[in-house]
Amino acid sequence: MTHETTHSLASSDEANEIELKLEIDPVWIDHLAAMPPLSGVTPKIVDQLSTYFDTPKQDLRAAGFTLRIRTAGGRHVQTIKAVGSAAAGLFARPEWEHDVAGLEPELDPGSPISAIVAHDRLRTVRPAFTVAIKRRQWLVTRDDGTVEIVADTGCVTASDRTTPVSELEFELKGGTPTAIFALARNLGEQIPVRLGVLTKGSAAIG
Repeated sequence: MTHETTHSLASSDEANEIELKLEIDPVWIDHLAAMPPLSGVTPKIVDQLSTYFDTPKQDLRAAGFTLRIRTAGGRHVQTIKAVGSAAAGLFARPEWEHDVAGLEPELDPGSPISAIVAHDRLRTVRPAFTVAIKRRQWLVTRDDGTVEIVADTGCVTASDRTTPVSELEFELKGGTPTAIFALARNLGEQIPVRLGVLTKGSAAIG
């Protein structure tokens, strides 16, 4: 999700990602930059294309993993995420991330997926759906922590079906999770938002 810290998959280094998802009407996206606490903070704007992979029988999903390769600015980053706890829109889950050469997943024997999904099944991994978004990123520091606020607008495409995406994500970069809720509450007092409990992948397969 670019906004995530890169970790070495080969060394099985993992990070627990803590984030809050909110759904937002796309008409409000362009107004975010003028609202506290984002006013005065210059956003980073990038176009991203994420390709999600699975086997024809959805073995990765059944095992509790997502596998994607995100392309932005000529860089390809592979991310494996394991399903973790999810409550009230807050997700905390381990993830493994590293750069790859292109749109071909690298699933070496040391990867968490290889340890759970049979090798003959992994050989059938193929693109399942894509997510094309325009991403705006702000980094906000408060006394209780540093939070990256991300606004995504775009669409999820699976086969011949397209689903629009418009959401806010608050990811904790340092400090305590209370920083996430405080910032979300601040924005929620200014614009209408809804708790989001579905991932972009859920939009494609739901």
